[in-house]
Amino acid sequence: MSKAVVSSLLTIAFVLFVVFTPTDQKGHNNFYLARRLGYNQVAFDPLAEEIEEMAREASDHHFLFNLPNIFLNDVQDKYEFVSQVKNLNITMRLMVLFPLLDVEPRDGFISLKELEHWNMQQAIHRLNYRTHKELVLFDQNEDGAITFSEYLPKISYQSIENNGMTHGEAGWWEDQFKNADFDNNGALGFEEFKE
Repeated sequence: MSKAVVSSLLTIAFVLFVVFTPTDQKGHNNFYLARRLGYNQVAFDPLAEEIEEMAREASDHHFLFNLPNIFLNDVQDKYEFVSQVKNLNITMRLMVLFPLLDVEPRDGFISLKELEHWNMQQAIHRLNYRTHKELVLFDQNEDGAITFSEYLPKISYQSIENNGMTHGEAGWWEDQFKNADFDNNGALGFEEFKE
């Protein structure tokens, strides 16, 4: 009987230890792992999305930053949504967001169709933002388009000539690039890169 009690107490203590142990999430940038690891959450609030974008840009440039200072300096007109302790005032944001969501009939309720439309708008905004960031990252000559050599500079012409078409080989990547190049100019513009 005592073995059962001791083992159950040890199990409970272990579970409580695991549950209440804080995890250190600072410094982890999961932005680029979103597709691969299933992080497909889109920010519901455009203001929160704007704050996330500013924080991402600051961390991409390796600046030491204080998010409330960035927020207050760059988004002065939205200062009213921040409380005295520099937290986002959720009630105030909901009062602003609700009329933006309740558009088709303005009946004081948000239907599933209205919510789907809002989520689609936010997802499109996020896609355009990420596409622009990737375009800026790969566009070495800053002409607004990415060539195959800019996108994959490590692939040599010799490996392209070998024409290996299995997944991940140079010929396969070149074929994918050509399929995405709708106007056949040898470079991907914003819309082509987004697709």
